[in-house]
Amino acid sequence: MLLIGVMALAALSVPSTRAVHDDNLFELGPGKSTDEGGKTNILGDGDASNGPDWANIFDGSGNYLGGFGGLAGTFIKDDTSQSGSSDRTTFSGAGGSNKNNDPIPPPGDTWHWDSGNVPAKDDLVNVYAYATLNPAGHLIIYAGFERLDPSGDSHIDVELFQDQVGLVGANATTGFCEKNDVDTHNGCHFSGSRTAGDLIISMDFLTGGALGSATIREWTGTQYSNAVTLTGQGCNGADTICAFNNGGTIDGGPWPNYDRHGSLITSLTKNSFTEFGFDASALFSETPCITTIMGKTRSSQSFTAELKDFAGPNAFPICSASIEIAPNGVNAINDPHTFTVTVSQTSGGTQTPAPDGTIVTVGLTASNGASVSPISDNCASPGTLGGTCTVTFTSPSAGVVTGHAAADVIIAGNSVHVETNGIAPNSGDATKVFVDASITIGPSAANEVGTPHTFTVAVEANSGDGAGFVPAPVGHVSFTLTDSNGASSSLNAAASTCDDAGDNLDALGQCTIVFTSNDAGLVTGHASVTLNVLGVSLTRSTNGVSPNSPDAVKRFVDASISITPNAVNEVGAEHTFHVTVLVDRGNGLGPVAAPREARATRYSPTHVPHPARRAARARSRSRRTAPAP
Repeated sequence: MLLIGVMALAALSVPSTRAVHDDNLFELGPGKSTDEGGKTNILGDGDASNGPDWANIFDGSGNYLGGFGGLAGTFIKDDTSQSGSSDRTTFSGAGGSNKNNDPIPPPGDTWHWDSGNVPAKDDLVNVYAYATLNPAGHLIIYAGFERLDPSGDSHIDVELFQDQVGLVGANATTGFCEKNDVDTHNGCHFSGSRTAGDLIISMDFLTGGALGSATIREWTGTQYSNAVTLTGQGCNGADTICAFNNGGTIDGGPWPNYDRHGSLITSLTKNSFTEFGFDASALFSETPCITTIMGKTRSSQSFTAELKDFAGPNAFPICSASIEIAPNGVNAINDPHTFTVTVSQTSGGTQTPAPDGTIVTVGLTASNGASVSPISDNCASPGTLGGTCTVTFTSPSAGVVTGHAAADVIIAGNSVHVETNGIAPNSGDATKVFVDASITIGPSAANEVGTPHTFTVAVEANSGDGAGFVPAPVGHVSFTLTDSNGASSSLNAAASTCDDAGDNLDALGQCTIVFTSNDAGLVTGHASVTLNVLGVSLTRSTNGVSPNSPDAVKRFVDASISITPNAVNEVGAEHTFHVTVLVDRGNGLGPVAAPREARATRYSPTHVPHPARRAARARSRSRRTAPAP
């Protein structure tokens, strides 16, 4: 089993004359007599001025605790095969021969990994790494680890990469090697490559557990060389390399410890724990920009011996980058919105803007009915300026537009990929909600003058949640009734609701206008509303621009009929009545003759109950029915 704890700290403003040991930045090596008898150990000594120890940096679950100006922390748990289970990540399980100078990714004879079992002496437990800057700005790296079986000889490497090295082909759920799509070799592949300036720290232990040597090598581009070696325990004269074993039994710290059988223990016996530190800036011509760490074991002391077990690789962001996209918000449709992307880089504990011209890919994804209309994108070209760039867009319809940003930041010649995945320090994606509202008025129709008519005003809101337009129960409708062509409208205020003060919409988002006109003509109803949708004030009117209706028009019509002339005629003389039918269609022409299809009801003279006519008829009937003389 292998656990790797990782941390990067900014410089502390504490004076120091030592580069690595007794520098007040970290408790390296033997300490106070009150701290487990002065033995090299894991626990802090309670004196903050001495800096943290491993148990101050991580909790029992390997979580980074912070509090020391750290930039990053990680704790990698590797399997142990000593208790009968299989270790999911080993070199030996993949077969073949994997060595330190072998290429990492395909093609060719490269590293492979698979599940397997390794001897206790090659099965690491709990490896930690910690990086900080001293007052001179030098990068100081510390590491500590525990061994399952300190009685045998063992050989341990801690490799520090500038590129992001990772596993390829692992099952996302189980972590076991699942597929190799590259070649016919056993096991799975790695991704990432070595970069000139990468470092590897090799620790070789003698039989019985004593520290034989600690060697630091630098990758030159073709092989690891430029070796700097410390023989035995202690520090070199320049105090640029130090290494120590625990001189007796110590507390194993808050995390689980294991013995050579894979059983849980709480204390570590003599030589089970080792820690070391080195000044990377002093030892090599350039300070490396580390992003990834990996622990490994070798079968023998030879640097090119067969590799057995490994843990990680995992992020160790001495150099890192971050990206943010903002702001979230709510806009009315068709209003432009700008996402601002900020890209930063961190190197040697100092955060600065990403290099000018860093290209950022911003994806805009529409949902819930939105439709992206790009306006400008200076993230794609020319890229960032002072670490920022912007993308401006809008949507003609309600819904959500989600912005996702990604960039490859070049730091000290290395490409570091970042994206807005919500994993600190990166922000999550940004979302812009576009909202809309509508107003309609109706119906348009024709009424006889004097007949009441009702315009119904309906208001709906679309909050971009995918539900579309729904009634807006809160809002104030204003309206006007405009007469034309002779109409003279009068409002029935008691029956209307659109004339109410304040919120005048009902639960269905409606209000009513009841009115009539005693004169023919047109009455045009126009309505407007102001309402709040997710904090955005929207004003809509019946202007006919979809989804709003046009104004509603009520046509009042009238008609008249007359019959003339009145007169007195001699009986038997013909008389003519003239019937005149006029209509007023409300079109401004006033009363005009009715169309030919209009018909008046005809009445014969016998239908007219004139008294003289009734008397004449009575005399006629009397003569016809009288008896003969």
